Amino acid sequence: MSARIGCWSFLIVASLLAGCAGQPVDESAQAAEVSRTLVYECDQDELVASVREEQLTLYLGEEIYELSRVVSASGEKYEVGQTSVWSKGDSALITIRGNRYTNCRLDVSRAPWEEARRRGVEFRGLGQEPGWIVEITPGGKILLVTGYGKQRWLFDTPDPVQSDDATVYQTSANGKRLKISLQTEHCQDIMSGEVFENAVIVELDERRLQGCGSALEPDWQWQ
Repeated sequence: MSARIGCWSFLIVASLLAGCAGQPVDESAQAAEVSRTLVYECDQDELVASVREEQLTLYLGEEIYELSRVVSASGEKYEVGQTSVWSKGDSALITIRGNRYTNCRLDVSRAPWEEARRRGVEFRGLGQEPGWIVEITPGGKILLVTGYGKQRWLFDTPDPVQSDDATVYQTSANGKRLKISLQTEHCQDIMSGEVFENAVIVELDERRLQGCGSALEPDWQWQ
């Protein structure tokens, strides 16, 4: 999955977790407050971890490692047996079953996408000027955040309607109408230049937003 965004995404995530006045807070988002997601790009592979209190869960394909925090001279270190993660700033020394991973550095732009995957989101889209995101959870909610995190709406996720070149969701809540079209064509983000799998059109009442997005396939079972 190719999915990177600018720094404003973290403002949106903060808004998602905090909720907005008069809006119900998503329980799955509340659960995300007690942990944080880390994505490391290493020479050998991409590694994803979630940190909660004194524990770090490390994901590598279908393998899951539960590490406990230990005393370290600097930074944060977690280990179990021959597996360890020793983070210092935006870099880390990572060893899995005695095998050293080299040049591991945080990719902060990927964290919101893996965090969304952890919450069960199966599609995430974004747009720019002003920044917005949309997250679709089948059998759950559609979250739309606009204005760089200033406005937030939740809708029940309807069954999508498929056509030859698009998947369309139409729903409404609290007097607001929402239509989302996911078009099966490559789409380039106007700010980052990143290429995504889908073009995304969001229509909220009379307002039309255009952007890009990608499916979040569950590569592992988040804990």
